[in-house]
Amino acid sequence: MHGLFRVPRGVARALWLEDLVCETPLRRRLVVLPGSAEAGTLLADLRAVGTHDPLALPDLPLSGHDGCGMEALLLHRGRAVLRWVDQGGIMVASSSGVVLPFLSEFQNLWIAVGEEVRSDLISWLSSQGYERVPVVWAPGQWALRGGLVDVFPPGEGAVRVVFDDDRVAEIRLFDTSTQRTVGRLEGLHVPTLKGLGASDLSSLQVDFDLVVFEPKECNTQCDVSSWLWGDFRRSFPRLPEGTSWEAVLSRASSVLRATFSTSSMASHTGWVQVPVFAGRLRDAESYGRELRDRGCRTIFFGVTEGYVEWAHRAGFQTVSKPISAGAFDSRRGILYLSESDVAGPGGTRHGLMPVVPPLELLDWMSPGDLMVHEDYGVCRYQGVESLVQRGVSQDYLALEFAGGSRLLVPTYRISKLHRLESPPDHPVELDSLRKGRWKRSLEEARQKAKEAASKLLEAQARRQMQRGIAFEPLRDEMEALRSTFPHRETRDQIRCWEEICADMERPIPMDRVLVGDVGFGKTELALRAAFKAAMSGYQVLIITPTTLLAAQHHKTFSERLAAFPIRVEALYRFIPSSQQEAIRKDFAKGKVDILIGTHRVLMDDVSCKNLGLLVVDEEHRFGVMQKERWRHLSPRADVLMLSATPIPRTLQLALSGYRDISVLSTPPVDRRPVITVVSPWQDALVKGSVMREVSRGGQVFFVHNRIQSMHKTYLRLRTLFPDLRIQMAHGKMKDRELEDAMMAFMDGSVDILLCTTIIESGLDLPGANTIIVDEAHRLGLAQLYQLRGRVGRRSDQAFALFLYPEGLARGDSLKRLEAIGSMDQLGSGFHLSMVDLSMRGGGELIGASQHGHVSSLSPELYFRMLEEEMSRLKGEDTEMPQVEWEDSPTLPGWYLEDPAVRVRLYRRLFGLLDEREVDDLKEELEDRFGPIPPELEMMLLAALCRVRLKGIASSILFGRSALRVSLKSLSAFGSAKLPPDWLIRGSSIEGPPGLAGARGLVELASSLAVCDG
Repeated sequence: MHGLFRVPRGVARALWLEDLVCETPLRRRLVVLPGSAEAGTLLADLRAVGTHDPLALPDLPLSGHDGCGMEALLLHRGRAVLRWVDQGGIMVASSSGVVLPFLSEFQNLWIAVGEEVRSDLISWLSSQGYERVPVVWAPGQWALRGGLVDVFPPGEGAVRVVFDDDRVAEIRLFDTSTQRTVGRLEGLHVPTLKGLGASDLSSLQVDFDLVVFEPKECNTQCDVSSWLWGDFRRSFPRLPEGTSWEAVLSRASSVLRATFSTSSMASHTGWVQVPVFAGRLRDAESYGRELRDRGCRTIFFGVTEGYVEWAHRAGFQTVSKPISAGAFDSRRGILYLSESDVAGPGGTRHGLMPVVPPLELLDWMSPGDLMVHEDYGVCRYQGVESLVQRGVSQDYLALEFAGGSRLLVPTYRISKLHRLESPPDHPVELDSLRKGRWKRSLEEARQKAKEAASKLLEAQARRQMQRGIAFEPLRDEMEALRSTFPHRETRDQIRCWEEICADMERPIPMDRVLVGDVGFGKTELALRAAFKAAMSGYQVLIITPTTLLAAQHHKTFSERLAAFPIRVEALYRFIPSSQQEAIRKDFAKGKVDILIGTHRVLMDDVSCKNLGLLVVDEEHRFGVMQKERWRHLSPRADVLMLSATPIPRTLQLALSGYRDISVLSTPPVDRRPVITVVSPWQDALVKGSVMREVSRGGQVFFVHNRIQSMHKTYLRLRTLFPDLRIQMAHGKMKDRELEDAMMAFMDGSVDILLCTTIIESGLDLPGANTIIVDEAHRLGLAQLYQLRGRVGRRSDQAFALFLYPEGLARGDSLKRLEAIGSMDQLGSGFHLSMVDLSMRGGGELIGASQHGHVSSLSPELYFRMLEEEMSRLKGEDTEMPQVEWEDSPTLPGWYLEDPAVRVRLYRRLFGLLDEREVDDLKEELEDRFGPIPPELEMMLLAALCRVRLKGIASSILFGRSALRVSLKSLSAFGSAKLPPDWLIRGSSIEGPPGLAGARGLVELASSLAVCDG
């Protein structure tokens, strides 16, 4: 079968393929899509609506610095191919996966529930090439913890084998990202990783049909993957060769080509694309009703309770499964409606990558990490040390301070340690245990937190009393603007716009921060807010930190608003002086509706007639006094701040009621994951990457973060690329020189921008889709993540190369590179947001004077102080009792052997905030590590006591001879009675030590909490 078919995205593709399968169900069909994300989406759609279970050909992450574990991944692919060859049907692949090789095994070990195979399994894993690790998250890894063995056999899911002595009691499937059980098996094959045979799809000795979506893109992506694999093999020649796209095409029995249809008219396949209703439920219901009146039926696919209930009320049939996008089948008269059609796309799917590391890996404390101890200051974490006291081994955290001084901290005080990230060019000085500098700094910061909390509450009260502008809804006008947006709105964009819109229509001045990563849609929402204000007869002022960003916004706003009676002007240095003067006068007279500018608009000679909205982009780049000038001149105006700085939960709590926060966390629908390569420096790799980008009309960021050696790097690049245009950009250049360099890159007159990490975060540079980071091992994880985010903002495939010197010793630096190379979705990690806040200065969200204290204390500690002060001023008693132990609580070595995992668990155990967290952690520990030992039960009970006695007790001491609780007041007892083995001593109560006392205190705490309530 040959030809080009047009099929809408989403469920239409899945059902179209299902029709093909029904015609000839036993034939093998290889379905190829350009990228891993598209392939993963189709796979999920097929599983949601299909009657045949499709298979997936896993991709390969070309990011391992030493090729470690690559054989296991290749075998993972090979077993998927073997299963497809045996059973037929559909196998979904990305164009990258099609040209890469796979391996086949000749031996395996069978394990099943009820068999006595513990010794055999451990021996097999140890001898057949599996890598023993603390946490299993990739094929070919295994971990041993007492009666549990975690293993990820290639071709299977990750499994947890639970033993009762030597007998297999359970085999549980678990999710590598959460490490939690998701299913159970009766048995499985564990293949060897030695003596494997190599092959590829063009060498298969069976017939198969090929279905290719977007043939041109697939061809390009296959070429890229072949090039990357060839380069990868130069470092690791033991790995097998891949094949070419042409060879796979020629091997197929038939080739069917398809492209995505965006037409609202039925194509020759009979499928029609469904409109995106973006939260307009009435429109969606009307659309379904119109089709029903014509004899058609509607099936709604979704999982969110509110939307499922809406679909029921609308009379639609419902299916509790998600699909990526709906479509109308004009031949059968069926409307398939998805939750994303109704509410907007939300979240992202994993592609076909088998490697999904748990996010907890990012929050590990590694020896050498900089920390802040609340009582002693800045130190360096050295690891866990075990001391034998009274015949019992106890864990302590070793910390290094100035002058080589060391401090051993008991595990229960781990919550006093906070991570401190420092950019490589700003080294941090360790504090001394003998000098009082830290105590002075801490007291000064605490005083600043008190002042900030007082100002926040005053501002909150003023805001509620101030009368603002209640803008009209302007639904027709807003819908007309919304229809010109060239992209599909994400669910986050819809929600955030509803929040902004509601604020603007209230008679209280809006004060909202819109937070989102670069390219997530902040500018579009700011444009809509500006449009709403301007169409209501008010003026809008938009302030940006740089000339380039102002020029970019001026172009965007002018183009999007050209069809409306709105005058958009700008003030920045590229505008001629004479024109600036005229614009300034017209703005003062009210003849300019929207004015966009840099710091120039903050000068005293710029005034307006009727300001309704102030928008501050990259707001952390402005001082408080700069932002407050326009607030003071126009106190009734709404204020919208845009920020790319992630907001941690602690800061959201601290700012609650003072400044509203909207968060955009969902990337655009058509954004592809950036292909990330981690490798030693190779001239051939760098040259190939740059020339490939330039040959497709693109540009390259080349990051070298040391100014003193930048000229040497420039000469090196000039030697490699004598014919390309190279420009330098760094923070020591004069402002005009830096802006000129960035403008030249922005205009496309520069091919390679050699720069430090100063790359402008707010700029949208669609032409730059490759970034090369030299000496990437010197940068922190969050910095690498930020840099990778500078590319990949369009549907074109983007590349990030993180390079390090040849021969670099394996250590934490390379582990960071491996982590960033294997993770596509890092933005949700709490640790990353805190690190990013440290680097970029989140203090500006609450005032300029706080910035220094945030960066020197660590944001986590400072914002906790701020929250405590806010609660104190509000009269809220939210203080947890302080928990002390006479012996350092320690997990048994047999239960949890790896130090990094132990420390991570201590951090969680001694930082629990409510009963649900305690219960969830207990359930997780039983799932992941087996039955709870007495030592761990004691720590969980202590956490429960701490939570239940909040506001009642000031301290709890778990002693060797007694358990002592200091109460804030004996009146907390009310009608509660002490157990027989408990005594009252002054304002304290005492009970027996150990588990008996802890269990008794949990029960007593429950009764005290009820009486207190």
